[in-house]
Amino acid sequence: MGQKIQFIYALVIMVIIVSSPHANGQEWTVADVCKLPSCLPDYVISYGPDSLQFGEMRIPSGTGPFPVAMIIHGGCWVASVADVGYTAPLSEALRNEGIATWNIEYSQVEHPRGGWPGTFEDVASAADHLQEIADEYNLDLGRVVVIGHSAGAHLALWVAARHNITSESPIYRESPLSFRGVVALAAPVDLENLIDLSDQLCGDSLMIKLVGGLPKEVPENYNNVSPLRLLPTGVPQRLIIGEHDIPLLLEHLAVYVDSALVLNEDITLDTILYAGHDEPAIPGSIAWLKVRATVKSLLGIAD
Repeated sequence: MGQKIQFIYALVIMVIIVSSPHANGQEWTVADVCKLPSCLPDYVISYGPDSLQFGEMRIPSGTGPFPVAMIIHGGCWVASVADVGYTAPLSEALRNEGIATWNIEYSQVEHPRGGWPGTFEDVASAADHLQEIADEYNLDLGRVVVIGHSAGAHLALWVAARHNITSESPIYRESPLSFRGVVALAAPVDLENLIDLSDQLCGDSLMIKLVGGLPKEVPENYNNVSPLRLLPTGVPQRLIIGEHDIPLLLEHLAVYVDSALVLNEDITLDTILYAGHDEPAIPGSIAWLKVRATVKSLLGIAD
């Protein structure tokens, strides 16, 4: 029965993809992604006392222990752009591949706890909460990857690299959860040089709210949250982006990968032809086969 449901779900997704105007080359939007069908999560679990500190847990069929994908939605680090519903279709699609998915919500810059340091504290708490619930949900903590899209891809790279944070930082945590790999979809990797663009696309002073100030004012904050500043991580990194994404993101990724390779990091960058910013996060899109295969490869699952 489980396989039949998975097939029907995949078929519905493909019908929507093929019949949509995007099949003719138009780019997807956040609103389009949120219209994709996604089953309700099996569990909604709090990882802290705040109403935004929760994650959606989806458990695949079988007995486990299950490999895990922690999933972080993007949206300019701004709740009015996207929330946990954006990555529900991705979470459901990966659950149907035999992967438990932990699709997290977190405080964003306009929330009372959001921005600096609350956004980072929430993502860290959500990751570490997997250690507390692993036995209850039969999760394999030796096979955990983190996946993020756009702003969420920045947070995915960050949470996998936070063992490099200085102990004096307010977002430092002892014994953070270790990840088997990171899949960063359309990732911002150089926050210092993203300030002007983020103001244009996401709202004035966005980066100041997220990081706590300008680079000249809080250089240590940028050192502790910008992926470029946190190299080397020692964690396999798989970067995926559409060729029609924002040119500055593509430029930053090229510099990031070159910097990581000099440091002998395990890192790859795949640029998906004909894809834009959102396609890497969309099951059934032109980027989906690469994303699915990449996640399964990191988790040691045969494709």
